[in-house]
Amino acid sequence: MEFTKFYIGILYTVLIICSIIFYLNNYYIIASLLILGNMLPGYKLALSLMVKHEN
Repeated sequence: MEFTKFYIGILYTVLIICSIIFYLNNYYIIASLLILGNMLPGYKLALSLMVKHEN
């Protein structure tokens, strides 16, 4: 489970760094799409990986 948290942390770090780079280069739409397009799927992925399945 620790590897999963580490992996998701790296993914979000790369996402934030890329969004900042696009924002600084005046690509505001791409930066906002990166953030918004990855927040919900990443959140759902984190929840599904952390929940203990009963089956």
